Amino acid sequence: MSVDGQPVRGVRYRDTVPIPPMVDGLPGRVVIRQRYTDFTGRFVIHCRILFHEDHGMMAPVRVVR
Repeated sequence: MSVDGQPVRGVRYRDTVPIPPMVDGLPGRVVIRQRYTDFTGRFVIHCRILFHEDHGMMAPVRVVR
């Protein structure tokens, strides 16, 4: 949806998303939208680099209908 507050146009299908670097003490920010068509429940979305995952690049997700 956006990178560092700037809208991203068009549909892009990706399995990885680069996070922008920190600038002036503010972390980079990426907003994504996902559609789950056949799954409800809880899971964790996370970075696949273990150092990053260990330092907070993961979040709980709950999919509801």
